[in-house]
Amino acid sequence: MARSHKQSRKQAPIARFFRRIGAITFLCLAFFTLGVAVIQSASVGFAQQTGGGACVTTTVHSGHAAVVWAKVHTTRAPDVLGAIKCTPMFQNAKNTPDLIGEALSKGTLANPVLVKPYRQDSGLPQVWVVPVVDHNQLPLALLTFIYDPAHQVLRESEFAAVTGNMFYTAHQFPAITSASALSMVVSTHHVQTLAGRAPELVYFSGDIEGFKAGRNHWSSGGTVVIDPMWRVAGIDGHWHYVDHDGKVHLSNDIPVDPSMPAMPSSVSIS
Repeated sequence: MARSHKQSRKQAPIARFFRRIGAITFLCLAFFTLGVAVIQSASVGFAQQTGGGACVTTTVHSGHAAVVWAKVHTTRAPDVLGAIKCTPMFQNAKNTPDLIGEALSKGTLANPVLVKPYRQDSGLPQVWVVPVVDHNQLPLALLTFIYDPAHQVLRESEFAAVTGNMFYTAHQFPAITSASALSMVVSTHHVQTLAGRAPELVYFSGDIEGFKAGRNHWSSGGTVVIDPMWRVAGIDGHWHYVDHDGKVHLSNDIPVDPSMPAMPSSVSIS
C-alpha cells in the first residue's frame, strides 16, 4: 500500500517523563503512523512557572532535554490558541521555509478540537488538534498538543502537513460534525441518543499486526488523533462509534491492539 507524503515536526522524547506510542491509520489509500507521547503525570511537577506577556509556561528538565508546558486558563478556543502560541515549536515553525511554515503563513488557525483516548485507563493522553485551514476551511496542516487537564497545561507534540492523497486534503476537520454523528446513530442503529452525554472525539491504538497479517481491513480512521471518530452514547446503554465516512460501528467492529484494553461497549466505561 502506498505511503502518503507527509512532512511533520516532532518534539524530542523525554525518557523519564514520557513514553512514545505508535498508532496507524489509513487515510483513503494512504498509510502513515503518527507517534504521540504519553503523560506520566505523577512524575511531572508544575510548581515553578515563568510568565512572559500572556504566556505562563513551565519547563520540565530531563538530562539535557527540556519540555515547555504552557498554561491553558480555560478550554475556550481563544485560551487554547493563546497557549499553543506560547510553545517553542509553534513559534519556530512560523518562520521556517517548509510545508508547516508555508501553511502557517498562508492559512488561518481554526478552533482547537479536543480528542480523547478511547478509554481513561488506556494510558493514552488527551490531545488538542489545531487545524491550519485555507479559505475553504480545508486543513493545510494539523498541529497537535498533548493536554494535561489535571494541571491545565499543554505541550507541543507533532505538526503534520496535509498533502498528497491524505483524507483531509478534501475534508474539513473533523470530517463529521457532532450533530451529524448524533443523527447517523439514530438513523443507522435505530436508537435514540442519551440526553446529557455530548458526543466526543476519540482515538484508539489499532491492531497493526492484525492489519499486516490480513486479519482485519480497517480503513475508517480513529487510530490517530488527527483522524478521530465520534463516540455517541445511546439510550440502549451502549457506545456507538461514527467514523470519518459517517459509518456507524459498535465496539466489536473496531480492531483495537490486543495488548490494550478493549473498546468499551457500555456507556459506564469511558
